[in-house]
Parts: sequence; C-alpha cells; structure tokens
Amino acid sequence: MRLGKSHQPLSSDHSSPRGYRGSRQFGAGHVSCVRRPFVASLLAALLITTAASACGSRSTSSRALLGDYDGDGKADLAVFRPPETNWYILPIGRDAAAAAPATRFGEKGDIPMPGDYDGDRKNDLAVYRAAASSWIVLTSGSKKQTTYRIGSSSDVAVPGDYDGDGKTDIAVFAPDGVWSMLTSASNYAQQQTVRLGNPGDIAAPADYNGDGRTDAAVFRPQTATWHLSTWWVPSPTFFGSKFGLPEDIPVPGDYDGDGRADLAVFRPSNARWYIAEANRWTLPEWKYEFQFGLVGDIPVPGDYDGDGRTDIAVFRPPSGTWYILKSGSRFKDSMNVQWGLAGDIPILR
Repeated sequence: MRLGKSHQPLSSDHSSPRGYRGSRQFGAGHVSCVRRPFVASLLAALLITTAASACGSRSTSSRALLGDYDGDGKADLAVFRPPETNWYILPIGRDAAAAAPATRFGEKGDIPMPGDYDGDRKNDLAVYRAAASSWIVLTSGSKKQTTYRIGSSSDVAVPGDYDGDGKTDIAVFAPDGVWSMLTSASNYAQQQTVRLGNPGDIAAPADYNGDGRTDAAVFRPQTATWHLSTWWVPSPTFFGSKFGLPEDIPVPGDYDGDGRADLAVFRPSNARWYIAEANRWTLPEWKYEFQFGLVGDIPVPGDYDGDGRTDIAVFRPPSGTWYILKSGSRFKDSMNVQWGLAGDIPILR
C-alpha cells in the first residue's frame, strides 16, 4: 500500500532572491527547492547523528520527545556551528526573531549529542569528544556540566534510553560491533556491553518493539540488512531483515504512530524515502514511498508537529533550510524554515 504523493523537487533559478524557482503546492503547505552541490562533510555528520539516534518519536508522560528543547512536545530546529561551537535552537512554530541567543558549548571537533539526561522532558546540551573518549553533558535543569568517560576515539556515539527509565543513556558503538553503555539508572556509573554488528555496519538504535527501551540495531550496507538485539532481557532475541539498498541511509522512526520504530531508509541518489511496516521484521515490505528533497540534502526526521508520529524532513546545507513533510496531514502538507548557514550541522536528537 502506498500512501501520500510523490513529491518532485523543482529546479533552481538563481534570479530569485533566495535562489529558488518557486514553490510547488501540496495541500495547505508548500516546499521550495533548489538544486545544490553535495556537501560531503555534512553527510558524514548525518551518519553520526541520524543513524545513531534512538528514533522512536512518541512522547509519553515519562519520556522526552527527541529534539524537544522547550518541553512543548514538538521537535525543534537546532544546528551546531563547528567553527565557533555555538548551538542555535529555534522552537518549532516561532519566528526566528524570538529565538534565544546562541549557546556556546563544546570544543572544535566535538560531536553534538543532546538528549534528556536529567529526566525533565527537555533536551540537554551534550557533546561527544571522541579524541578524549569523553561525553560532556550540560543539563537544562541544574545547568550543571558533567564529564563521563567511555569508549575510544574510533567509536560512534549512540545515545538512547536503553534501560527504559525516561532518561538518555550514554552509549558508543565500536567498529568491532561492541556496544558500551553507561545507564542513567546506575547514575552513569555502571557500564554494560553487548556485541551486535560487523565492521562497516551503521548503528541504527531505536525502540522497534514498543516497550519503551532503545534496541541495539545496525544496518549492514554490504547486504542492505538490518540486525536487531533485545539485549537486556534474560534470553535476548536477534533478528535480521533485508530492507533497502547498500547506498541507503537508515532513518528509523515511528512514522505510523503505533509506538514502534519502523524500518526506513533515505536514498541519497534520488532523495527517496522508503518506510516499512513495523510488524514486518521477517519479510519487511515498504508501506510508504516518498520523493522528498534533493540530492545532497540531509535527512532530519522528527516529530515536528507533535502528533506522536515521525515526520519526513530534510536539511539543505547550502541554504540552511529545513523542509518538513507533516505526518499529521498524512504526508501531504509541507513547510520550510530557514534556520542555519552553510557548514552548520543539523542536530537531529
């Protein structure tokens, strides 16, 4: 079953003030598109922030919504500017003039890894400093800065709520397939490990079974297969499913609002999104297919309209513009917001 429309981008026309040829209407919303060169450095950042996010987007009374810095139940727009280590956050639906001043946090080379580390249902600023195997958190409630040690310089940050207590756990994924976690339930003092993955795999943790805990999972580009482990139970279950192509970028999320993350991929070569049904792990079939974005865009899925479902979205590096296709309209209406500059890294958590 295919829902929604195929959204075709327009070609560029640099005679207009923003470099856009125009807008194409989809229901009540619209999206303006411009074709630009691919920015390799931001795609590398995407592989860290998108695939390493716990992408179940449903908000409950005890869990913060991913990317929600003001606690209103909607993901906000946020970018990290590496040269000056500034964070720029725009609450969704607000005018840029009303945004809070930039916050300087981190050092050059840090990777932004915000999350709800103190359990107040608001995102806290945090960075992963791979060179020092350090995780630095600035909590939104107490404004206290704390440093934790975990992993090695070659590890990828994969924060998520692995213990199900409503707080973000600190975690890293090593090239040899070992996941190491400092759980919030232990006050980030107890480290647990699980082995899942091979060299070259892309970490794609999310709550795939809807139990309120992040599952360790990887996407294996060589075979376009997904591998999942419910590692914390007495008898862990391991699944393997083929979905996507080797070139695809994993973008799991709860696109249908059933409380479970769906297998989903973004295809960089044609800017298409393919989303599978959540209950089809053994033989997954795509349920949604959308053409949304342009080659060179960075996928930034999140619940921007607050309906408990993941919205399809992309960030366009040259213009710093966010394009969002709303799940609340059954993926028919879209919006765009200019928030960021060329070279900024969109923060997806």
